[in-house]
Amino acid sequence: MLEEFKSAARQPETPGYRRWFSDAVMELIVWYSPTGVVRGFQLCYDGDGRERAFTWHVEAGMAHTATDGAPRADLVLAQFQERSARLDPPLAALVTRKLEEYDRSHPAPL
Repeated sequence: MLEEFKSAARQPETPGYRRWFSDAVMELIVWYSPTGVVRGFQLCYDGDGRERAFTWHVEAGMAHTATDGAPRADLVLAQFQERSARLDPPLAALVTRKLEEYDRSHPAPL
């Protein structure tokens, strides 16, 4: 289950704040505006020992970063849904929605 690091440091060079959640398989870092609006997130996941990440930002949209292989948003989404029960429901819904949108626009290879 994703658990929040309550002591995640503020980034003094940027306005707003961040929240950081982690478990043995995933990390979720969420960036907020000073008024508490989600501005972006990065969902890091470990596939076969190689870290990969989906990063979404309100101004740039969604991107996937990996050293190799095509992203499998459908598999990451299933893992995220299993691990997100302790997240705020609106935050879990946002990450889920963005992964679903990515999956629809970048279907997994057959």
